[in-house]
Amino acid sequence: MGSSQIAVYSNEVAPHQHAEFSESVPAVVPAEKSDQNDAQAPFSLSTFDKKLSDIERRLASLEIDRLESTPPDSSESVRGPQDLPRSGDQLQNQLRRAGFSDSEVGVISATRDELRLRRLQLRDTAIREGWFRTDTWDSQVRELDSDSELRKTLGDQRFDDYLLATGRNNRVKIDELMTGSVAEQAGLLAGDLIHRYADVRVFNSSELRSLTTAGQAGASTALVVLRNGELVDLTVPRGPLGVMISGAAINNTDQ
Repeated sequence: MGSSQIAVYSNEVAPHQHAEFSESVPAVVPAEKSDQNDAQAPFSLSTFDKKLSDIERRLASLEIDRLESTPPDSSESVRGPQDLPRSGDQLQNQLRRAGFSDSEVGVISATRDELRLRRLQLRDTAIREGWFRTDTWDSQVRELDSDSELRKTLGDQRFDDYLLATGRNNRVKIDELMTGSVAEQAGLLAGDLIHRYADVRVFNSSELRSLTTAGQAGASTALVVLRNGELVDLTVPRGPLGVMISGAAINNTDQ
């Protein structure tokens, strides 16, 4: 082979195919053109970096839109996303129809708007400093959860009403118990609704998972379930219950 050409060998793949697990497509590259390509590489990389930066900013915008328009635990929604209140006016009207006073509606709207603005600022900072969609981003954006703030402000009972008014599930339902599980041994039944765990009200599956993994494993823990309209007190060792669960929407008058 002549000295003016460099041979590059790899697995043979048709030019139109994407060789996901192979190396470069076989080619014979003239040495002088290879030098030209090397000289152009910095420009190409610069262009690529700019495009990548644009894509990241667009992803950031989509991410913040998702955070602002989707409930924190979207799996706990009763209705489809298209039916949930999106605008401030829709939310306020829905809350008033559900019996919330004007002062309560004002507090809820102000809390949600404040957290949305803080998430926007957080997104902007994360993009500028290069830690968007990292563990740091995930940790900090979770702290700006409007549900947690509203629960502190409204209290458990009124927060329960808020979940229902905005089309959200407010209970965790036990669908199935695993044979030999802690739940089975403690006397839980399919159809039970988790009301409290370790004396803390439970509104969704994420809260239940957090509570079962907190504290000392195996410690005796109080569990209250709603069964046939009545509250039943049980005791379980802290840790996995061994159940299949789903969300449920229960009116306070059904309890």
